Amino acid sequence: MPQNPRTDGQPDERIDGQADERADERTDERIDGQTDRQTDERADERTGEVWILGATGRIGRAVAARLVARGRTPVLVGRDRERLRGAAADLGRGDDVRIVLADTAERVAAEITRRRPGVVVNTIGDYAATATVIARACMPGGHYVDLAADLAAVPRLLGLHDEATAAGSTLVTGAGFGVLATEAVVARLCEGRPTPREVRVDALSSVATEAGTMGAAFAGSVVGALTTGGRRYDNGRLVRTRLGANPREVTLPDGQRVKSAGAPRPNSSPPGGPAERRPSPSPPH
Repeated sequence: MPQNPRTDGQPDERIDGQADERADERTDERIDGQTDRQTDERADERTGEVWILGATGRIGRAVAARLVARGRTPVLVGRDRERLRGAAADLGRGDDVRIVLADTAERVAAEITRRRPGVVVNTIGDYAATATVIARACMPGGHYVDLAADLAAVPRLLGLHDEATAAGSTLVTGAGFGVLATEAVVARLCEGRPTPREVRVDALSSVATEAGTMGAAFAGSVVGALTTGGRRYDNGRLVRTRLGANPREVTLPDGQRVKSAGAPRPNSSPPGGPAERRPSPSPPH
């Protein structure tokens, strides 16, 4: 395994406040320290890189592998140098894969601000604490995606809508199974139809696990879901609902019968409602 997954012979980048000198450092930075560049000019400085935060976790590694399969080489961000090197080696791109060490959301945000990647994929969890800090670092012009599925994190990121629009950035939350896979079905089925009186989605999840301790991100999501309670729309109003409410038996396509019940999850408003967040018609350019 290569000891340094860099092609330029420099050491792995560290977020310790010491900025290493790089040959490709932006030439338009002013030597007098003045920082009066306009928002649109800063957006143009984006590198086009895709950063994966939490790149050594199961989801982070899967996202990285999918990007490589599509011809993109991501930058892997995490806390453990050796695990990052292992994840980089698994991608089969040799020294082309760059790694960045960071142990807090604030340090990640500082490096995003300095390096200006085009897209940041956040899989590190604790989204209520990390999402807005990291998403703001992506602005202006950078784009952000996370897998949040809890009632604390999702509204906070949606609250950055106006700020992101003004900055030319796209922020996507709930890109995992808990939100995207359920609400995308509803959005598609309701498209072009009258607003339904009620929509129920019974999501039967299958969670892939690995040997060893459960990851902190996944464990945090489970605990958070058990403590926040759920939400549902009743006559157009968002109201609380208890965990396990409205149980139902569901028949699967193969004839197997399983039980489902209400669980805490963030909801958008009913299709056509005033607070609805519709899927974007096209990806960011």
